Amino acid sequence: MNTDTLIHQVLNSSHYSEIFSRFTFKKQYIDYLKVLHPDICSHPQATEAVTQINIYKDELDKYQKIKDDGGEMQIVNPNQIVFKGDENLLKKSFTNFDKLTKLKDEASKHFRKYLPDSLEWKVDRLELHHKEDIIPLTGLLLPEKHVTWLTSRLFEFVAWLNQVGYCHAGLNPEAIAVVPKTHGIIVLSFYHLSYTNQKLSTISNRYLNWYPNSIFTEKRAVPYIDLTLTQRIALYLLGDKTGTGVKLKKIHSSQLIDFLLESHTIPYETFDAYRKLLNSLFGKPKFYPLEI
Repeated sequence: MNTDTLIHQVLNSSHYSEIFSRFTFKKQYIDYLKVLHPDICSHPQATEAVTQINIYKDELDKYQKIKDDGGEMQIVNPNQIVFKGDENLLKKSFTNFDKLTKLKDEASKHFRKYLPDSLEWKVDRLELHHKEDIIPLTGLLLPEKHVTWLTSRLFEFVAWLNQVGYCHAGLNPEAIAVVPKTHGIIVLSFYHLSYTNQKLSTISNRYLNWYPNSIFTEKRAVPYIDLTLTQRIALYLLGDKTGTGVKLKKIHSSQLIDFLLESHTIPYETFDAYRKLLNSLFGKPKFYPLEI
């Protein structure tokens, strides 16, 4: 890419993902500076372009340490995350993860793929490891074709949780990671996991406005919570960080956005209806490489 093209791309970008990869941004940043730094580049907009890539790099640096319900998630490398903070919540996440991994029915063996390979308590922190590279959803903006795929996986995960008698109650961008290689998802934390229809002890204070209003009166762990939070995540990934989504109708299928805004209560029926909607809108599923 020549200098003029690079500067045009940088100055016409609106999100870091148009310029940087979450995995390799540090090396990319150095490479760009070698080309664009005003001491080297005579282009009249070189300084402006460097200012923009500095803004993107600062944003990406933030995503190496992410605040979540338990405290802080530190991205050690693409296969490892360390959680530090509220030890009670961290231990609860560890205990709940352990409960899910000990389920031995056939469905649970299949859905083990949506859980990290390991989550271990180490003195004052949790360490998560996974064999594939993973990226937390925090700060991501993805094309519709990838969001629909990822959302389908989330609905399927919620349906399984309901089948085995649990409500996650804390699905949000910090609680889920995408596996770029397979378009799979990995659930990273389990702070608020509860038995279905039991009283909730905690929810995510960071995303109170994402929960259905009924939770604040009923205070019960019902599937409606996980379905609503899944819908909010989808709207977030499509570009509406508030999770409300109405403005997205201007640039996405109104049928898709309407589905993500409607109330759904039965997990498997919701998953099935969503897959049928995707088939009617986009035809047979295709695998599109996901580069983040």
